[in-house]
Amino acid sequence: MTVTIREQVLAALRNNPGLNNVMLADMIGMTTKKISGTISTLLADGLIGCEGKHGQRLYHLTGYGMHY
Repeated sequence: MTVTIREQVLAALRNNPGLNNVMLADMIGMTTKKISGTISTLLADGLIGCEGKHGQRLYHLTGYGMHY
């Protein structure tokens, strides 16, 4: 069974809320370019939220994302 990038991002944020792109990519073992599309999709789906301006965003799970 393979774990998708989406599942890895959600698991990383579940255990460590308040990560930025660089820290998140390092935890998963990928580049920021590789995870940027997944992060955009998760934001659009409402599973994660962000704080801060562009380039300094900190991501966290939303209430909906915690149940996912």
